Amino acid sequence: MTTVTRASSADAVLTRPLVRALAVVALSFLLGGLTSYAQGFLPDSFASFANSASGWTVLTASLLYWSRMRTGPAAVLGAVSFVLLVLGYTVASQVRGLVYDPLLFSVVGIVVGPFVGVATAWLRAAGVRAALGTALLAGIGAGEALYGLTVVRETTSPVYWTFIGVAGLALLTVMLVRRIRGAVPVALAVAGTVVVGVAFVAAYSGLGGV
Repeated sequence: MTTVTRASSADAVLTRPLVRALAVVALSFLLGGLTSYAQGFLPDSFASFANSASGWTVLTASLLYWSRMRTGPAAVLGAVSFVLLVLGYTVASQVRGLVYDPLLFSVVGIVVGPFVGVATAWLRAAGVRAALGTALLAGIGAGEALYGLTVVRETTSPVYWTFIGVAGLALLTVMLVRRIRGAVPVALAVAGTVVVGVAFVAAYSGLGGV
């Protein structure tokens, strides 16, 4: 009986929002550091994962989806997670003897992170919210794929860019089948994915010149 009670208490602690939020914070920093090391051991076909906006977006969204945070906390954690991924990457790079300036992508994380957090929380919703959340995340995947297969196609492998594009379209498809119903939400999800994808390419191309 005591063992069962202790196990139940431990499970209860792990389900508390604060504990899950702290887990997201810690894991974001650790995973950010791992992406730096991943550049050394990932195969060439997937090396771009460790050096792309979609890679950190996938990690942030995955952590927030696991945390099951509501919209407000998810928005805050979206920014915190993205920035900590950048800082973890920076620290690990310094340990490896490399120089990386975290300022630019920390600012990007502060601006974009809340939107990623809200979009991830809305994947559990339905209707317009689910459509908008899907459009943002699927659009990032599609946009990164388009950017990778066009702008940097000569210096990187097409495998990862193709994979992240397919993943974005797969998310859109699954959400259309499972959660998004009605002409307006469906149109928002599909058109929004296209708009976000095009905007991503334009924005990322601009950042490439900074």
